[in-house]
Amino acid sequence: MAMVMMATALPGILLSPFMGAIVDRSNRKRVLLFADSFAGVFSLMLAAVLIFGKLEIWHVYLVAMAGSIANTLMWPAMTATTSLLVPKEQFGRANGLLQFGDAGSIILAPILAGFIFGFFGLKGLVVCDVASFVIAITMTLLCKIPQPAETHEGREAKASFWAEAGYGFKFVFARPGLVLMMSYFMLINLVQTISNTLIAPIVLTHWKPQTLGLVQSVIGVGMLVGTIIMTAWGGPRRKIYGFAIFSSVCFLGSLVMLLPLSVFSICACFLPMMLVAPMVNACSQAIWQRKTPADVQGKVFAVRRMFAWFMTPLSFALAGPLADHVFEPNHRPAKWVLDASFGLLQDEPGAGLRSMFLVSGLLTLAVTVLIFMLPRFRNVETDLPDAELKIAEDPALTPGAVPTPA
Repeated sequence: MAMVMMATALPGILLSPFMGAIVDRSNRKRVLLFADSFAGVFSLMLAAVLIFGKLEIWHVYLVAMAGSIANTLMWPAMTATTSLLVPKEQFGRANGLLQFGDAGSIILAPILAGFIFGFFGLKGLVVCDVASFVIAITMTLLCKIPQPAETHEGREAKASFWAEAGYGFKFVFARPGLVLMMSYFMLINLVQTISNTLIAPIVLTHWKPQTLGLVQSVIGVGMLVGTIIMTAWGGPRRKIYGFAIFSSVCFLGSLVMLLPLSVFSICACFLPMMLVAPMVNACSQAIWQRKTPADVQGKVFAVRRMFAWFMTPLSFALAGPLADHVFEPNHRPAKWVLDASFGLLQDEPGAGLRSMFLVSGLLTLAVTVLIFMLPRFRNVETDLPDAELKIAEDPALTPGAVPTPA
């Protein structure tokens, strides 16, 4: 499983800048079609070797890497396209709606997987996976996806492919407010991912696997409710305030771990975290979309995601040693955490893991308060001018092409 996660994460980290350059150089509809087709072909290959009884573990690694590459190409193309499809005032709502699919899949995927596996086995699951790509490709073919008009930044970025791949770094690091936003997300991803990997160990220490399924469903429901709220509301006018306030709610969720351990307390811990996650992501994405010219968003968003993904393998690498050697030796939480809980956190199996959530929540709150005190972060929406987000006169033209006068 660790190897599969690494195969999923590493291509996204290493290839993001190059994928961003491809997105901005190419017709975005074709990019989306190619990404789905690329991943779909590898899923079809997996189905073939499974049907013929030739499945090996390296096949799974290969498909995981292919899916990661496709996703690394698709995500900047999709988010950059969103900037051209809706008015900038509606970015918060649109980004909330985009996450509806993520929340829905968390709830429905385990149910559908169990149903399909029960009736059709592993082969049925893989065939359904292939069918999902066919549906995605069909839907993309039916969509009219515009191309961005050329901007000053787009002309400045034009160079060799290698130079274009590095333009995203140049753009971000020339704007301290965006650097602070990206750094903040990196730290929060690191802290939250470390604690979130402990959901299964805590639950399975005390209950059966079915209970873990229940907790994961509640988490999915929380995320779904968050997407519905964000889609209907659109977030606060100043997205940076929503970005910081919603992140701080994670601290309130971690406090629930001080209560006597129960299925209710675990669900109550994760529910607010998952509820605000779509709001945090939508507010952040809206700021990046408003401040980045449309014809360089592929490069910039790819770099931004690369830094965020960088923390994922690091989090997995740190979670185990921290749990086993720092927070959970002999089933006890770290002594200073136990003392700080004023006796609410009991010395019992799994208490050390629960204390990691408290530390995670405290770090999230501390980082949020400290970075919000910096004017460049707090005023990023007013300090940076809104970028040009215009559609090319001829949507069939690729970025940089000059429309032919009528």
